[in-house]
Formats: sequence, structure tokens, C-alpha cells
Amino acid sequence: MFRLTTTLLVFVALSAWAGAQGPAPGITAAERLKMLQTNRMLIENIVDHGLDLAGADTPLKRADVCRRTARTLANAVRQAADDQNTSRVTELCEYLDSVMRDALEPNLKKAAEDVRPGSPDESELKKLRANALTDFDELRGAIPADGKVGGDAKVKAAFGKLESLRDLLK
Repeated sequence: MFRLTTTLLVFVALSAWAGAQGPAPGITAAERLKMLQTNRMLIENIVDHGLDLAGADTPLKRADVCRRTARTLANAVRQAADDQNTSRVTELCEYLDSVMRDALEPNLKKAAEDVRPGSPDESELKKLRANALTDFDELRGAIPADGKVGGDAKVKAAFGKLESLRDLLK
């Protein structure tokens, strides 16, 4: 009987303690507003690039829009790094990786197959690849190697995935 009463009392005490914890507080309206303001320009640019992509009728034009989208995301990564926001840097690097891996690189590859040697599109393709590499190198230079952002394991992992794409852009 004593064991049952003790077990029941311990269970009741733990239940009361757990119930007193309450749910974790959510994001406040002020925090949501700040996040929206931070993301507003990025969202507008990404939507504009999406509309441009829908109107692009060749792989070369699609690759150009994808490069501009990647540059927009790279600028947002730089801003997040300047703000010392490691979670935002990580998230934006993942988006940038998706754009580069799933959109820019395949369109560059298809454009290279379609462009005839000696055509004006060939020089445009070379310029596009060079610009994409320059954008990437500028981003790499903007992320510090150490400190809060550069030393974060998640940022290093996300940026490491991006590094593997550099060779694909050549």
C-alpha cells in the first residue's frame, strides 16, 4: 500500500510540475514584423526572378536568371553574416545551394550543349559562367573564416556544400 501511495504521489507531483511549465512562448508580433521587414526585399527579388524565369525561353536566358537569383541570395547571406545571424546564414546557404545545384548548373550545362561554337551566345555563356564564379568567390570572401559566423559548425557545413558546386560552374 505504501509503495502504491508513494508512486501515485510522485506521479502527481511530476504531472503538476510538468503542467506548470506551460507551452514554450511563440514568436511575438513584433518579432514577426521584424522578420517580414528583413525578408521583404528578398521576397520581392525572388518573386521577380521567378517571373523572369517563367518568361525565359532558352537555357542561356534561364541560366542568366538563375545566376541573378543566386546573386540575390548571396547578398542576403552576406547581410546575415554582417548581422552575425548564424541560423539565417545557414538557411540562406541551403537555398543558395538549391538554386545553384538544381537550377543554375543544369541550365548552364544545357546551354553549353545548345550553343554553337563561335556564336554570340558562346561569348555570353562564357561571361555568364565567369560572373557566376565571381559572385561565388565574392561570397566566399565575405564569410569570415572564424568568429561567431565563420566558426559555427552549421555554417561551415552549409558553406562546404556550396564549395563543392564551384567546380561544377567551371
